[in-house]
Amino acid sequence: MPDAPPSPAPATDQYPVPGWARALVGGLSLATALWGLVGVVAAAFLAGTPVWTALGFEVVVVVAGVLGVLLGLGRFREAPALGVLCVAGVFGVASILEYTGSSGDLAGIPLRPWMLARIAIAAILAGVAALLVLQRDRRSWGMLVKAGVLGAVPGVAALVFALAAIGYGRPLPTPASPTTQAPTTQATATSAPVQAGRSPAIVDNAVRAVMNSPLLRPAKGLGEALRIVGLTLLGIVLIGLTSASAHFAIHAFLLGHRAGTPGKAAALPAAASAGSPAS
Repeated sequence: MPDAPPSPAPATDQYPVPGWARALVGGLSLATALWGLVGVVAAAFLAGTPVWTALGFEVVVVVAGVLGVLLGLGRFREAPALGVLCVAGVFGVASILEYTGSSGDLAGIPLRPWMLARIAIAAILAGVAALLVLQRDRRSWGMLVKAGVLGAVPGVAALVFALAAIGYGRPLPTPASPTTQAPTTQATATSAPVQAGRSPAIVDNAVRAVMNSPLLRPAKGLGEALRIVGLTLLGIVLIGLTSASAHFAIHAFLLGHRAGTPGKAAALPAAASAGSPAS
């Protein structure tokens, strides 16, 4: 007679969430949901005609805020960190799309402060989601430190090129001369950094120094061949560091996932031993 199937294990909270995290997630989600209701009213009634782009994204923010409040109350215990991360992503992405789709204005209300504030809320919630996973296994912190150390150099390189792409580090204008006053004025307008007068000069100078380094300036003959070889080797190193950093970061969160599922192997049915009857 076949053995009776094992009785299911009692339901347990596999992913416990600290009280401070529930309070923070619930409070920020409630505040953002109420904020979204204000945006719904503004988009529907204050602009004369409804601003459908803003109205749609504000409704999405309200729904995400309600889900965040439920997470703060202890619902959706199967994957609380993933749930908080999804709420954070909706807050950030919806706010950015609303800002770009509404030309940065809603019934005379500038949306840039709204967008920046909601991105900050989304960043806080994403940090909470990461902490909920990392705190499950102490080894995760060591893995995360390794990921940060290995990814520091590629991160700095990416930041420098991103700043150069938006206008930092452009060539400085040539000094004005009496005979070429008009051309110099035009060169100044086109060569000055985009953020001139508002950005720290040290950032602009640092980007300019990197972009003017021999490795990034075209050369001739043997110098150009050596430059290409150097860039190739540098690219290989940066790709390797980025891959290693991503590996350790992923492993850090995998440790937290495994730590949150104790007894998973014990719950599996035992394999039939060799030679036992198949009754």
